[in-house]
Amino acid sequence: MPFLNKFKYFLAFVITVGFGLTVINGCDDAGVETPLDPVDTNIVHYDSIWVEELESAGSFNGINLLDGDHCNGSYELRDASLAGGFDSTGTNFFLRSGIFDKLDPGKETRWFQVSPNMTQQEFDTLSTITQNVGSSLDTLDFTQETTEFWGYFNYPLTEYPVYCFWLKGKKYANLTGGNNVFGIIRPKISYDTNPGGTFGFSIVFEVRLNKAGENHFYHAAH
Repeated sequence: MPFLNKFKYFLAFVITVGFGLTVINGCDDAGVETPLDPVDTNIVHYDSIWVEELESAGSFNGINLLDGDHCNGSYELRDASLAGGFDSTGTNFFLRSGIFDKLDPGKETRWFQVSPNMTQQEFDTLSTITQNVGSSLDTLDFTQETTEFWGYFNYPLTEYPVYCFWLKGKKYANLTGGNNVFGIIRPKISYDTNPGGTFGFSIVFEVRLNKAGENHFYHAAH
C-alpha cells in the first residue's frame, strides 16, 4: 500500500510541525473554549486556563487572555503573569499586568475587583457588573495594574474573588479590531506540589470576554 504509507508519513509530518510551532511561539492552548454564544457572539468563554510558578524558565506563568492560552514569561502577547511567592514560602500569589516582568514585556492589562468571593453558580449567571460602575464600563474604572491590591491566591483556595479586566495593551497595539475588550476572571482551584517551597504553585482560572467592549458577560452556551 504505497499510497497509505505516504499518507501516514505526511500526517506525521503535519503533526510534528504543528507541535513545533506551538512550542516555538511560547504559548500553549491551555484554555477550554466552549461553543460560541448563540445569542451574542461577542461573548467568549474559556472554562479552564491553568498557570504555574515553577523554577524552570519555561514555566507557563503567563496568560494570553484574549485567546485563552497560558504561555511562558517571554511571550510578547501575554496579558497577565502569575506573580508572588518569592519570599521563599511559595505563598501570596496574584495576577499582574503583562508589562511587568524581568523578561520581555507583554501587553498591559488593567483591573478592578467585582467581588471578594463569588460562588460558581453566581459567576455562571453573572451578566452585568453593577458594583461601583455605571451601566457601561469605562476605562477609568480599571484602577490597578495588579490584583494584589485586593489580596492573594493561595493553596488551598479559601475565597474565590472575581476581577474585571481591560486589555489596554492589545487595544492600543491594534490587536482587538479597534474595540476595547473587557473580561471577568475567577479562580477555580489551586495546587501546590512543593509545600513550603518557593516553587510548585499552580492555579486554574475561568474567563469570559466581551470583545465588543460592552458591560455584558453572560454566556448562554455555558
